Amino acid sequence: MADSRNINIFLVAILAHNEEGVIYESINSVLSQCLGDKDELKVIVVANGCTDKTENIVLEMAKNDLRVELLSIREAGKVNAIREFIEYVKEEKDRRYFNCDRVFMMDADIELVDRFTLTKLADRLNEDDYLYAVSANCLPESLFNNNRDFVSILYRIEAKLQQIYKPNVLRGMLYCIKLSILERIHFPESLLADDVFLECIFEGHFLMDYGVNIVYKLHKSLRREIRRNLFHRIGVIQVYTLLAKREIHRIDYDNSKNHLKSKGLKNKEIVFYLLRHLRFFSLIILFIHYTYYRINIIRARKIVEIAYRDGSDLRKYWRTRK
Repeated sequence: MADSRNINIFLVAILAHNEEGVIYESINSVLSQCLGDKDELKVIVVANGCTDKTENIVLEMAKNDLRVELLSIREAGKVNAIREFIEYVKEEKDRRYFNCDRVFMMDADIELVDRFTLTKLADRLNEDDYLYAVSANCLPESLFNNNRDFVSILYRIEAKLQQIYKPNVLRGMLYCIKLSILERIHFPESLLADDVFLECIFEGHFLMDYGVNIVYKLHKSLRREIRRNLFHRIGVIQVYTLLAKREIHRIDYDNSKNHLKSKGLKNKEIVFYLLRHLRFFSLIILFIHYTYYRINIIRARKIVEIAYRDGSDLRKYWRTRK
């Protein structure tokens, strides 16, 4: 029998809020991962504020597979779930997770289509001590179907542009992070956007690995997409407001590797590519997106300003996200 201290634990946290429609497939895609001989998988579903059958599904799966565990918390919110998960791991580290140095944070509405996804992310993180986190390349399901609704087309265009220009961003849908770094992070209680927050405090110490692909589900409604975009804008502005107020701080200031710094898609690059390839319909779709994007920035700034003035909790916008 192998010494348990020679076993490397792959600890996967699936953050789930009312995900009864996708949680079974999501967990199964993790359980199907191929690991090394000295690697052991543990899946902790952090069910936060669930009012549907998510927890029942997880408990039923846990009965049949000891690798699955439910961590149930009453309050909804992704960042709240992350905070609770970190405290849980700290408490259990000496007893169960002493050989865990990499943690995978994962949304519940994605699937790992490659059976070596976790291994690839961990290997990429292990290659460079300078890296604190590596995120997967998140592909919308519309890349693999012919759906012609606005949202499907929009995300299909954006995904193709990302494959061409390869911006460096940290996607919160799935990322591998060093446990020693995760334990150093203080997530503000009212925080909305965990990925933007990590991008900011990890400046120059993270990477999106375009060789590791996952697939995420899409909603179909333009109205819902505009609302989702507004909530995301609120989260982004909140993070930079906290940074300006010095309420959050970067983990380290040694960020000399420019290729690891945050880099998004540039409007000039997008327009140039689409004009060069005569993608006029795509330009129309992106123009509509750009219009409500700019409007949402104005709205989000006002919401954040008011929230910091009267002390209201911005987390209410996360609760109405779905």
